[in-house]
Amino acid sequence: MEVTRHTPFEALPQFLSVEEFRAFVGIGRSTVYELLRRREIAHTRFGRVVRIPRGALRRYLGQHEDGKEEINGSKHGSPGQRGN
Repeated sequence: MEVTRHTPFEALPQFLSVEEFRAFVGIGRSTVYELLRRREIAHTRFGRVVRIPRGALRRYLGQHEDGKEEINGSKHGSPGQRGN
């Protein structure tokens, strides 16, 4: 399954790759790795493979609500979009 900004939250895998996290949030790859390096996003390493729990994505979006809709299990908006 390809993850995009429009993928419903509940359809995301339990553990996301850096690419899936990046695509869903809409930030660059190097930004994700910088956030991981600064331990701002909880993650697990399996050797060289990094996986980010879906709960860590929820927490990240909750802390950085720059116009995103509230995550209620099925929604997540794009920047500039306001929830009613």
